[in-house]
Amino acid sequence: MTHLLKITADRHVETLAWSDDEDSLSQLYRALSTPTIAVDMAEPAPHGRGDHITVWADEDGYRHNAPLNLYASAYLNRPVLGTVVITAFNPRTGDTHGLTDEQLREEEDYLIRAVTMFIARAGARHDLADA
Repeated sequence: MTHLLKITADRHVETLAWSDDEDSLSQLYRALSTPTIAVDMAEPAPHGRGDHITVWADEDGYRHNAPLNLYASAYLNRPVLGTVVITAFNPRTGDTHGLTDEQLREEEDYLIRAVTMFIARAGARHDLADA
């Protein structure tokens, strides 16, 4: 079984099942709850596995005032609006597919480290402002 990793702007992280029998865009639209999406290849990749991981987001998030997604922003190390979905990518074929169990664990671990570092940096900035 493979998966999508969904990160919402209200800080919910959810694992969704990926179906190899269903069109990838249909699954992405459903996960993002929007008919318009854009691929974000995260240049530069946020980690060494970047050429095998794709981050998808709502292309029109800024137009309908989607909130800042702090977890996804920490993951990508740049601001991202609205819900984000992470999938696997085959750079040789260009195919999008679900994350394996191992890839899912790696992305969840990376997300936890990125959010922890983001919180630590924000706390350090707050401490410096108080000094």
